[in-house]
Amino acid sequence: MANSHERLANVCYNRALDTLWRQQIPQTRIDAFICLSHFQRGLMQRAGLPDDRLHVVPNFLDHSGQVGDGAGDYALFVGRLDAMKGIDDLMHWWPEDGPPLRIIGSGPMQHLVNGHPRVTALGRLPFADVQKAMAEARFVVMNSRWYEPFGLVLIEALAAGTPCLVPDLGGMPEIITHGSTGLVFPPDDHRSAAAAARELWDLAPAMRAACRRSYEATYTPARHLEQLDAVYRSCRR
Repeated sequence: MANSHERLANVCYNRALDTLWRQQIPQTRIDAFICLSHFQRGLMQRAGLPDDRLHVVPNFLDHSGQVGDGAGDYALFVGRLDAMKGIDDLMHWWPEDGPPLRIIGSGPMQHLVNGHPRVTALGRLPFADVQKAMAEARFVVMNSRWYEPFGLVLIEALAAGTPCLVPDLGGMPEIITHGSTGLVFPPDDHRSAAAAARELWDLAPAMRAACRRSYEATYTPARHLEQLDAVYRSCRR
C-alpha cells in the first residue's frame, strides 16, 4: 500500500510540475531559487531556470557534539545501506588488508556488510552516538553513486573535526577539499578508491583542525542565515 501511495504522489507531483513548466511559471514568476551546491545550480541552469535567480546556499548544522582530537583507530561509514549510497560498491573495493571500517546504518543491503574481514556493522544508533563515533573516527567515507546535491553527513563529519573520503561526484567534492579536509577519488575507480583509503589513513590526523575551520566558516546556523538573508534582500530590489 505504501508503495502505491508513493507512486501516486510521484505521478501527481510530476504532472503538476509539467503544467507549471509549460506555463513558464518557474521562469517568470519566481524571484529566487535556492540550490544546495554549485553542482545543483549547474543542473538547474541547464534545465532552463534563469541564471540570475539561482543562488547557492548550502545546508547547515547546529553542532553540539564533541570535536575529535585524537588519531582515531577506525574509518566510518554512516548512511542507508542501499545501492544509491554505494554500500555494495564500498564492500567490493574496501581493502581486505586495509583500515578497519565501522558501518552505522540499516537498509536492504544489510547482508553485504557481514563477513568482510575489516568491517564491523553497528546497525542504527541514536544521533548522539553517531556524533561520538564521528569524532572518534580516523575519517568518514561516503561512497554515494548518485548525484548527491549536498551530503549532510559530510558537514557532520567536518563539525566533528573528521576528514572525509568521497568520490568526485555531485556536490560532494565542493564540501571536501582534496588534500585539506579529506581526499577525493574518481568514481567507479576501485583501485584509486582503495589507494585513497590507505593514504587518508596516514594523512587524516593532521587534517582535523582544517575540517573544523571549514565547518565554522561555511556551515554554521549563523553563516546560513547570512546567506539566506542576502537572497531575500536580492528579491526586494
